[in-house]
Amino acid sequence: MSGKGGEMLRAARKSAGMSQTQVYLATRISESNLQRWEQEDSKPNMEDLYKLELLYHAPGLWHEYLKATSPAYAAHHPTAASDRSLLAHVVSVAKEAADVHALQDRVERDLIDGRIDSQSDWNEYLRQLRELNTASGSVLLKSEMEGVN
Repeated sequence: MSGKGGEMLRAARKSAGMSQTQVYLATRISESNLQRWEQEDSKPNMEDLYKLELLYHAPGLWHEYLKATSPAYAAHHPTAASDRSLLAHVVSVAKEAADVHALQDRVERDLIDGRIDSQSDWNEYLRQLRELNTASGSVLLKSEMEGVN
């Protein structure tokens, strides 16, 4: 096997900041199955692949995985990979923006009062802003790489 599918799953998990144990706790997909998939000793079924896509907040992961691991699927979708990949980056920005927006009111109230009531809210807000910045940067980079201006 090429190793691209396993690398893709591992990269998506790490990008989500998750260990194999955390994936198991969230999905009940065993760590041994996840390890075999990431090492390309076996392949996930579509249901499990979709669970990972949702858990990792990686829109289009199932599509990209199938393109990397199934020649028949890749042959039927020759041009969709780059479009879907860019779409996945754009959807990621929307998800990160929603996360920032969810904390916005609380942080604004704290700043209007002149004091931060919840340091954990503030820290989470800053973390979410960093993730939004990263996601936005990935859209710009992917767009430039693909010549979409």
